Amino acid sequence: SEWRRAEGVAQQSVGMASRASDAEETPPLRLRVLNAFSAQLVCELDVQATARVHDAKVSIARVSGMPAHEFRLLVCDDDDRRLEDFQRWCNIFPKLDLMAGSEGSLKEVLLVRVDPCWAREMDNLRCGRAALKSSPDRLRCDREAVLCAVSFDGLALEDAATELRGDPEVVIAAVHRIGDALQFA
Repeated sequence: SEWRRAEGVAQQSVGMASRASDAEETPPLRLRVLNAFSAQLVCELDVQATARVHDAKVSIARVSGMPAHEFRLLVCDDDDRRLEDFQRWCNIFPKLDLMAGSEGSLKEVLLVRVDPCWAREMDNLRCGRAALKSSPDRLRCDREAVLCAVSFDGLALEDAATELRGDPEVVIAAVHRIGDALQFA
């Protein structure tokens, strides 16, 4: 990754093309990351359209000093949506005119910090250090917690709250991990 400082704002290139010809074909997307509560600029990043949100979060973590699992990124557009780590920028902003201009397109995203204890619980579920079966009811009813758990072990769907066992996204995530999880939907 290439870092540079401009007017006191940390900037980085994320997932940039290694060949000059690739860079000419797809100019980077410029992300302006703002603190959601104070509207202060956290950093600016250049990302390739095919890079994942997680790659940008790692770079933001380096600049902000906040662990990547302790914040979420949001896009304020017609849908006001939370970005998932696995998403690619070209899918988040499908109407980007990446061929227009050498500077690429500028998009603003908001950074929201989450409770560090809650973030640690999600991380533990995501990595298998905690099981949904032995988690408190508040986590078994929490959609994000259940998604974290089934992304590690699809069979954890059995331990999710009844309403989440019928949630299409949760079921797909569980079945993607292990087909046998479908019996718990």
